[in-house]
Amino acid sequence: MLRSSGDPADQKYIELKARAEQALHDVKTRVSHASDNYYYRAKKAVYRAMITSMKNRGKGLVSVRRSVWCWGCFWPVVNP
Repeated sequence: MLRSSGDPADQKYIELKARAEQALHDVKTRVSHASDNYYYRAKKAVYRAMITSMKNRGKGLVSVRRSVWCWGCFWPVVNP
């Protein structure tokens, strides 16, 4: 912890440092929540594709949201 000498420049530095630390904390929190959201969405898509694959077993290829399922095997498709 820095001790302020009472100089206005020291006080301004301490305020800026506190704001920068808060901004860094906010960014880390947002990134953490975003990655959790992407993980949840990807997991949900894979689960939905697995259920579709099980329901259509023996019917050949089933296309599910940019993914191809073939008798239980998963291959990502790179199509826009």
